[in-house]
Amino acid sequence: KPGKGGYMRWPTSTEVGDFVRDVARGKEFVIEIEGSDDMPVSMPNFRQRTHFLRQRLVATTGETELQARLKHECDGIARQGARRVAVGGFAGLVWLWAGVYWLTFRASLGRDVMEPVTHLVCLSTVMAGYLLFFYNNRQVLCPSVPHMTVPKRQTKLYREKGFDIDKWEELVIEGRTLRREINAIAEEYDIDWDERSDEAGGDMIKPSGC
Repeated sequence: KPGKGGYMRWPTSTEVGDFVRDVARGKEFVIEIEGSDDMPVSMPNFRQRTHFLRQRLVATTGETELQARLKHECDGIARQGARRVAVGGFAGLVWLWAGVYWLTFRASLGRDVMEPVTHLVCLSTVMAGYLLFFYNNRQVLCPSVPHMTVPKRQTKLYREKGFDIDKWEELVIEGRTLRREINAIAEEYDIDWDERSDEAGGDMIKPSGC
């Protein structure tokens, strides 16, 4: 109900969230102490209250994006290397097939000589491939070929480029935590917070529901 001096008086049953929203609109409130003078208390607005949180978020987001670009570059190089390995392996099989075909049907050796040799070469290739996949704890499937070489190449590139995956994961977690804190405060003030405005160097804040 209206109080003296144009102030509103809150009952003791007022929830903290409602109190903060009302005070944020009025920018200050007064504490009445019986037998003493009134004590005016200023209420910081959303921008003031979240200033350091938003500054930390901008810095964290910038570092995260920098690390993400570095990671994307390393991952792309690693995938290209894996594709080259897969294509090279296929090319080797094609040359093996062409050599066996030529020796069998074009050369003087004939099928009597080349047939057992072909069986031996094919069996040796299968055994070598099985041992390779077994050593690397991979299933004996063709799609596993690129994935087997990518992690090793990635780790090497990360080390060469100075990318720390643990630090990157910590930055991502810190960014999510800061966003949750800022959004929780924005809900108390009943406003919508736009993170893009902070990244652009401004503040874009509008009442919730607009």
